[in-house]
Amino acid sequence: MEQHKDVPNLITEWMDNLRSAWLSLDVDRAVELFSDCTEYGEDPFQEPLVRDDQIRQVWQEIQGQLDLKVDLQLLAWTGEIATIRWYARFRTDGSPIRQFDGVYVVHFNAAGRCSRFQQWWTEGPTVQAQ
Repeated sequence: MEQHKDVPNLITEWMDNLRSAWLSLDVDRAVELFSDCTEYGEDPFQEPLVRDDQIRQVWQEIQGQLDLKVDLQLLAWTGEIATIRWYARFRTDGSPIRQFDGVYVVHFNAAGRCSRFQQWWTEGPTVQAQ
């Protein structure tokens, strides 16, 4: 596989686009980042998603998120694979604030697009909104 010469910038650009799509609750933009993805692992104990409509269903969940905070940090990359830590904090209407911390492993193709995705995450304690 031909590797793009500017891998770290491609990865950080992808991360910035994902964060921006999530913060703006833009499902279409988020799903577009996975349009070349042949396997989307939402949960390591389930079969990966393989169709855009399945990925879209997962990302529809962002629609009700309020007071949203999202952070992404590139932990490591080698060749076309990036390990990214993510953190999200939000509430839905009338609910306490939920916190999530997780890791993405993202494979990029030669065009710099996500070709395979897997995540692991945990939910922290809820926090009462002030």
